[in-house]
Amino acid sequence: MVNPTDIPQQPANQATSAPAASPVPVTAVQPGPSTDGATLLQDRCADCHSPDKVKQRPQSKDQWDRTVSNMISRGANLNDAEKQALVDYLAQTYGK
Repeated sequence: MVNPTDIPQQPANQATSAPAASPVPVTAVQPGPSTDGATLLQDRCADCHSPDKVKQRPQSKDQWDRTVSNMISRGANLNDAEKQALVDYLAQTYGK
């Protein structure tokens, strides 16, 4: 039988060290395509013309779709999801 006084005791003011945690891999989150129409208008359209231009000529959703398609054919950098988000935003905010 082991006598409790035979077990070495650590002084009360000495901290015990916990076992080191195993490293957890950190995965960087890559931002996806922006689907905020206002941000897309500012970030992608303002390179060539003022975002205020959309206020000057309200259009229907179909007209905005054709306008954005035309801008893409001229070099605007938008994927399909971004195009749809931009068209929806333009139609809702600057539609007729």
